Amino acid sequence: MVPTSTLVLERPGRRLLIHDPERKIAEILAKRLKDARVFSSVSYLKRVPPKGSGLNTDLILDGAVRSSRFEATLITYGLSFFSAPLWIFGFPRHRIGFDLRFYLRIVNGRTGEVLWEHEVHEEWGHWHGLYYGRNMRQFPILIERGVEEAIRRLDAAIAGGALGDLDS
Repeated sequence: MVPTSTLVLERPGRRLLIHDPERKIAEILAKRLKDARVFSSVSYLKRVPPKGSGLNTDLILDGAVRSSRFEATLITYGLSFFSAPLWIFGFPRHRIGFDLRFYLRIVNGRTGEVLWEHEVHEEWGHWHGLYYGRNMRQFPILIERGVEEAIRRLDAAIAGGALGDLDS
């Protein structure tokens, strides 16, 4: 008899369950940068155009998801389907966990030189039972937290002059 069973979905840079992490990160990041007024103009492109395409821009912010992972462990207490009465009395039924890693970088639009890089790692795990812990919408919250951290780091890099003279 096995006390648990585990399901793991790990998809570097691809869809995880119903989420498209790279698109979601790009959309949230573009919106946050516009709202924070970090740059005078922010545009969201689905793909970075090839060099020499005539795109007139100073900086390009791009990145990729290194890994996205969902893990669910069903707890049967070694009783198989007989564990249902334990769940009714409030014992944990399963544990859910999310793990997200992505990187961002700013590239000079004219020279291709990488001016700034940042790696983000966010994770979340929680016990679930019949009467508690039913929130399964944590993956977008991980993205939001990671983007907020990246913007704080980017602000610090700009203040420290890491991107050079942005006005010229």
